[in-house]
Amino acid sequence: MTQFAISGQIGVGLTTVTSATGSSNNEGGLFALGTMVHSNGNKYVYVLSSGAIFQYATVAIDTDNKARPVTKARADGGERIAFAQTAIPATSFGWVCYEGNDISVTVKASCAADAPLYTTSSAGVLDDTVTSQTLIRGVVINTVASGSKVARAGQAYAVQADVS
Repeated sequence: MTQFAISGQIGVGLTTVTSATGSSNNEGGLFALGTMVHSNGNKYVYVLSSGAIFQYATVAIDTDNKARPVTKARADGGERIAFAQTAIPATSFGWVCYEGNDISVTVKASCAADAPLYTTSSAGVLDDTVTSQTLIRGVVINTVASGSKVARAGQAYAVQADVS
């Protein structure tokens, strides 16, 4: 489903990606890092990728609003969790969805519907297997992931890693 920003911020293109042009965090960005917008019930935040982010990756966002594919270590570190709905090359700016409905998420094949999701050994990919991984609270997929490995998350609200 196409998403359009409806929060009043002018010039937002939720699939627009811009390359960084300098060494400071905002050089080349169209908006300040951390800018938030709403779109059809979903919430997005503007980030700078600190590594290549593939489309539908689950990402971890640090306190400087730099995003990279989530790993167990990043989730355990308490970084915010979001979902890239478009690919964002390394050192580029883009929007990631941190709350909402009908969000695409990359999961391992045969991931069960309506089950808790955890980090995996593959950065940016979630699964329902618990073994030595970190629970990502607040997100489940609607249907069993078969061959495509991309599934729709029915709801993802206040998504955070369980670091307890």
